[in-house]
Amino acid sequence: MKCAGLTDARLRQRAIPTSPLTLLGLVRHAVEVEWSWFQTVLGGKSLPALWPRVNGAFGAWQVADADVDEAFTLWRATCEDSRAMVNAFPTLDARVEFRGESISPRYVLTHMMEEYARHNGHADLLREAIDGAVGVGPGARRRRGVARSGRAAPPARLRSVAALVTRDRHRRSRAATHTHPRPPQPPTAHRVAPGARTAGPARTPRRRRPCGGPWA
Repeated sequence: MKCAGLTDARLRQRAIPTSPLTLLGLVRHAVEVEWSWFQTVLGGKSLPALWPRVNGAFGAWQVADADVDEAFTLWRATCEDSRAMVNAFPTLDARVEFRGESISPRYVLTHMMEEYARHNGHADLLREAIDGAVGVGPGARRRRGVARSGRAAPPARLRSVAALVTRDRHRRSRAATHTHPRPPQPPTAHRVAPGARTAGPARTPRRRRPCGGPWA
């Protein structure tokens, strides 16, 4: 959505000269993140060298000569592969071992929601710096200095990840309801307000000592 209507040159445009962030770089970075988490961590496959490092810097951000169509095609295909990988597990709480850690599809999906949320914020700022466009959909504005009218709808990728998590949560909840009935709860204990007197055994009244001290 944030890349719609932009030329290839603008997709490669930096917001500030000191940062390599670009909209095209974000798309290429998303390809690597999708592949590394779903195919490498969950699927045990090695990450292909899509964009090798340049002078020690990550190649995904080096977009001066990058192919725009290639980046978007790879991103869409990788997202489909990610969905297929998640659907191959019997449950989101299934476990795989990766570098000595036990990781579930639920953990990966949650991490990806955080990943896209963070980079969608970057995309908001980058697009506004390019042509002043803010917001999404029919209410999007293209003038600088105009406040956004309402919250923007989450992107389709984020909605699909959230739907997977919600669907699995409902399935687990139904299974727990049918196979594990809730045990009867013990009666609620009577609470006594602080400082209040409670009924107890009768006290023996204290004998007062006569005046004059203990020797009187």
